[in-house]
This record gives sequence, structure tokens and C-alpha cells, in this order.
Amino acid sequence: NTECRVVVTPLDWLTVLRQCDDNTLEQTYRLRVIQQFVARASTAAWCSNPKGCTRVVYWAGPRAQEDVVVTCVCGWRFCWKCSASPHAPARCDQVKQWTCLLYTSDAADDM
Repeated sequence: NTECRVVVTPLDWLTVLRQCDDNTLEQTYRLRVIQQFVARASTAAWCSNPKGCTRVVYWAGPRAQEDVVVTCVCGWRFCWKCSASPHAPARCDQVKQWTCLLYTSDAADDM
């Protein structure tokens, strides 16, 4: 019904999901909520550890600020702006260009 104005809160969803026999629904819902939060929050980012850390890192400064290195509780350090390994004094755009050059030259060498 399009005239219904009832707001279903996250707590309401969890209450319904907990009544299901399948615990993975609740876990999936919680993960999606966290993913949406991190995607929208300028103070949160996923750890970029290539070994697969699933933690979220918080920093109070602006996301676009250059030269900020954050450390996850797993010990991985990365650039807050671009999520690459710390790369000062190079700017994020320079690292991106360099990475593209490396990958395209590696691909050309393989041919």
C-alpha cells in the first residue's frame, strides 16, 4: 500500500530477522548496514590491507586531505585519501599514474 507511512527502523528489521531460522540473514543485514555507513561516511574507510582485513578505520579529518597515513588495528598503514600504501612525498594522483604505467608496461611485456 503506497499510503502506508509506517517507518521500519533497523531495530524492527533485526527483530524480524532474528525470528528466522537462518542466522545468515541477520549477519548479511548487519554487514550491509555497515557497508552503507562506510560508503557514506567521510570519517570511515575500509582497511586496504591486501591480506584481507575486514575492519573499518576512522579518522576525524577531511577525506580529501593529502599526506595523512592511518593505521588499522591489524597494523596495516595506508593513505587516508586513496587507500594505497603510504607514498609521501608523492601525491595520490602521481601514485595512480605510476601504477597505471607499471601495469600497462607489464601487460605490454607479456605480449
